[in-house]
Amino acid sequence: MSSREVINCAERLIQLVGDTYASPKKVTFEQVMEMGRSGVGDPLEDFGEACRVELRALRGLSLAPWTGGGAPE
Repeated sequence: MSSREVINCAERLIQLVGDTYASPKKVTFEQVMEMGRSGVGDPLEDFGEACRVELRALRGLSLAPWTGGGAPE
């Protein structure tokens, strides 16, 4: 069972994916990659961070927030 925060983030992500898919204005893969490079936003960021926080809590670890660059420890 996931925490309420992970579930909320997952629901927002699912809503975004559905809205994007149903939108008449389609975004190409290249446009998505450019948005990521330009820092416009990462739609997985909140969900990923919520999952990492929950995992640390489940492991009983108090690690600094993961900042990318490979798999978190």
